[in-house]
Amino acid sequence: MSEKHLSSRFEADLDLLSSKLLERGGLVEAQTAHALAVLNEFDSALVDDVLEGERRLNAMEIAIDEEVCQIIAAYSTQIERPFCGKASKHSTRNRAGIPQQSERCGHGDAG
Repeated sequence: MSEKHLSSRFEADLDLLSSKLLERGGLVEAQTAHALAVLNEFDSALVDDVLEGERRLNAMEIAIDEEVCQIIAAYSTQIERPFCGKASKHSTRNRAGIPQQSERCGHGDAG
């Protein structure tokens, strides 16, 4: 896959993810306002609506988290590290598999 095509696809994936995050943010705001209205009105009938909204938001959060993981997995080995130039052939990662500073910026053991 060409670098330009890969970069365009990566940008498109990030744009879609950004849209989903903004959508979720709007839903969180609406959910908060709805929950406050329920508290102010002491309307127990509306509690189920708030709980259903919370379930939807939680499901959306999980879906977004999974999408982030898929994007990271798909592009982590294909895109050069930003601001650092070429990747080092000798990578060092911590126990969680996160690249150390020396790997991210190609500065050997300068970490």
